[in-house]
Amino acid sequence: MNRIRISDEINDAYVGPHGQMSLFNRHPREVCNDIGLNWITALSLYDKGWLSFDPKSKTDVDDHEATELYFIGSLAAWGFDDSQIELLLKGLQKPYAYKIDKIYYDWLTKKWRLLPNLSDMDDVQSFIEALLQEGAVNLLQSMHEQISEALGINPMNCREKIIADIAASECNIISKKIIRHFRAMKEGMQSGDDTPLENIWDEICVQARGNESVMWNVYQDNVRVAIRGEVENLNATIKRPICLQTEAGIDWAMDSDVDHEEVIFCEEDITEYILQKFVLPAAANWYNKR
Repeated sequence: MNRIRISDEINDAYVGPHGQMSLFNRHPREVCNDIGLNWITALSLYDKGWLSFDPKSKTDVDDHEATELYFIGSLAAWGFDDSQIELLLKGLQKPYAYKIDKIYYDWLTKKWRLLPNLSDMDDVQSFIEALLQEGAVNLLQSMHEQISEALGINPMNCREKIIADIAASECNIISKKIIRHFRAMKEGMQSGDDTPLENIWDEICVQARGNESVMWNVYQDNVRVAIRGEVENLNATIKRPICLQTEAGIDWAMDSDVDHEEVIFCEEDITEYILQKFVLPAAANWYNKR
């Protein structure tokens, strides 16, 4: 599966000036109605210097102007105050004619980013992994409300599914790193000189299938150390979703107010979870192409 990198450039979402008039001319008030923006607030956007044209002086808007009003107007309609809007517009070029459905704001880096093109990805899992690599966890968490509303799904169930998907995606990434690490290890093998096994990972696979040696606990401890190293490098926003999948995390969630209490993660629990639920099952099902 090819990993998709989300571009830092948002030029593809920009509509240049001198746009063509739409086939069906639209009054600025119609655009405001589309995004739930009251007319007085729309006029104030021009007075504050955010909008390049005065809506009340227009009877029709071209694509460039409509896109600009959609973008700036949406920020106001979503409830951001003036200081927050100033922050969101920082670094963007005027006029702010960006297609609001093509970009998102990454709160971690404080930058607007271009949304990945779903047609360029194998499946939804790639989309999740791409967003994770860019640290866009806030976007993933906010998506659950729109998805649940559209599908009529209980928001909490949808949220739990998204959290579980985030955790599974990152655990799979770590598992693959661990496999590559031990496949590259050829020294220190305990299976003898005449073994058909090629590396430490092969030895782990054989034992994961039930053919345990007296050294099996040592093998598992070595894998735990490798996993722990990867876990320690994770951002806290990734550790928390994984922790919620562990037995301790599930117990904590049942006894706590997940919406208002910060998830306290335990790296040891996360390490054991990845070992038991991802790495060892992968070893048990592993086969080499000869």
